[in-house]
Amino acid sequence: METAGLGPVTAPTPMGICFPAHFDEVHFHQSDMLGIFAAIKSIRTERQQNMNRLEPEERRKVEELDKDIDKLNAITLEYSEARNMYLQSNEKLCELREEEAQKVQEIADAQKKKQEALEIAKPWKQAMEDCCQRLCEQYGVFFSSPDPFREWEHLLMLKLSESEGEGRVAYLKEQLLSSLVNRKVCLKNMQVTFDQQREIIANDFFDRAPFNKEEFFPEKGETHNRGKIATRVVCSYQGKEIGKVFYKPRDATIDIAVIQLFRDINALSTDEHPLPPLPVYKISNCELSDGSKASIWEYIEGKPLGGNVDDFLQIIMDPEVKARVKASAEHLESVCLALGVSDLHGENIIERSTSPTPTSFKHEIVPVDLENLQFGKDTGMFPLAKQLPLLSDQERSLIGRCREQLIDVPVRYVPVGTSHFESALSDYRTYKGITDSIITQMTTDGYNLRVPRERLEFLILHDLGCGDVPYCVVQGKMIYWEPLHEAVAEKK
Repeated sequence: METAGLGPVTAPTPMGICFPAHFDEVHFHQSDMLGIFAAIKSIRTERQQNMNRLEPEERRKVEELDKDIDKLNAITLEYSEARNMYLQSNEKLCELREEEAQKVQEIADAQKKKQEALEIAKPWKQAMEDCCQRLCEQYGVFFSSPDPFREWEHLLMLKLSESEGEGRVAYLKEQLLSSLVNRKVCLKNMQVTFDQQREIIANDFFDRAPFNKEEFFPEKGETHNRGKIATRVVCSYQGKEIGKVFYKPRDATIDIAVIQLFRDINALSTDEHPLPPLPVYKISNCELSDGSKASIWEYIEGKPLGGNVDDFLQIIMDPEVKARVKASAEHLESVCLALGVSDLHGENIIERSTSPTPTSFKHEIVPVDLENLQFGKDTGMFPLAKQLPLLSDQERSLIGRCREQLIDVPVRYVPVGTSHFESALSDYRTYKGITDSIITQMTTDGYNLRVPRERLEFLILHDLGCGDVPYCVVQGKMIYWEPLHEAVAEKK
């Protein structure tokens, strides 16, 4: 519903989700608000500690953003007040028009007030948009969201109690500041890693070609564990590009084992018994100065499928190419199902396309995130279960050996779809429903919660307040909440 150039009455979130009208009427109890303010305090304390790891110039930029957010909030409050005046006048005008003709003068007065409110609101709306645009240009590169400041307008349009409004503004502000600090800390840590690992990376990925400079290009996807995110890295020597690699701020022991399994299965193929090839590439783990691990990946030239494999097959016109890609994809699906690899949605599969000749194209489907082992779950590659090629005894033996090898390795646990967490990043009020979903899924998977529900809510709020999608791992009988490595559930 548009109102004279002032925008929609109920604006969609940056994720494109329009909440139902009654959603804006939801109010929290005082105990809920106390929990939210406790999370804000914890996030702020952690951010201030991380600030000490930054250079003075970087700290100054964070402090400038802090002040800029306050300015944006003041402008938005002025706009919100004027907009509310406009809406009230418009509502009054609609009521009067439904009454008798003697209300002509009152209608005229209401029309005048409506126009006056519109004139007051317009410059504040423009000032707010200009401020958002400037902040996005100045700081946007440090955020995963394409437009992190637009949410400011939306939050002040909601019908909130005073304490909720105060909490929502403070939470969003802390989310922006913490995201900026965490991104800068992560970039600094990445640089340290490459300084320490240049020779190893050159040997493993660039045929020993040396490089002395890196440029970091973080992905626009979700972050985990205090701003950590996969990053494309361009390596150069004396101004000339040597090559690209992909940096992931996590241990890739599982991914390395899965890719080695693919290599071993490919080696079984013979002229008499050919197997559709499984995709392989290089991955190396590296030890960081704090004892944790990161991983360097061969850069896969291509683009994410975006959808499922069936959708991708529809756009391949050459029947021979389509048949080959379909056979390889179904073989990959069979192996991943047997091993338990899941979460292979459209963003975690790359279409690697090469062109041997100007008229011929070789398409290859390459999974680039193999850490999520959840036995009995769908892989996510295909929308529906289908008849798949049977695996040979040799293949099953190799898969069984790989599973045994990984039995004690921490495995990522995803109790709720990433999309739910991403929606919650733009409206933390969904955290209670997310908590319900997590507890239900853990129970279904055979786990008992080890912490009070309030603690789980706090952990969720803290992660979302840092701009992160929560990240859990299963190790042994426990589910741990990272990066605190806090045991939150135990196998029954």
